[in-house]
Amino acid sequence: MKTEVGLWIDHRHAVVVTLNGQEATVQHIESEFEKRVRFSGASETHDPNSNDDNAEDRRDRKLDDQLTRFYTDVTTHLHDAEAVYIMGPAEAKIELQKHLEKHKLTAKILAVEPAEKLSDAQITAKVRQYFSQHQTAH
Repeated sequence: MKTEVGLWIDHRHAVVVTLNGQEATVQHIESEFEKRVRFSGASETHDPNSNDDNAEDRRDRKLDDQLTRFYTDVTTHLHDAEAVYIMGPAEAKIELQKHLEKHKLTAKILAVEPAEKLSDAQITAKVRQYFSQHQTAH
């Protein structure tokens, strides 16, 4: 029996729906991602000697590290999948796709599509619908 995984993702959390036949398992993965906020004292001049830019660069690196850990955590839920369907409202779905490409897991990805905020039941229904319509494709 094929294991199919659909997921809804944004920078704050992911909802992973694993389908094994008629059974669906829903898991939530929370991110440590902090919203990007401009430092109140950050320099507009981009002076290389400015400490403000260095602080902002450190914060950006920290946020990038948080997202990388989040995508790695999500990826662990996809290793057993034979087919993956990714959806979400903004950039996170594309960033996850790039993360999967970097780790040579793109052969499993069938589609990456936009989707607004959905309940667990709506995500599960959308995942079931996607895989039922694309059974012959994988």
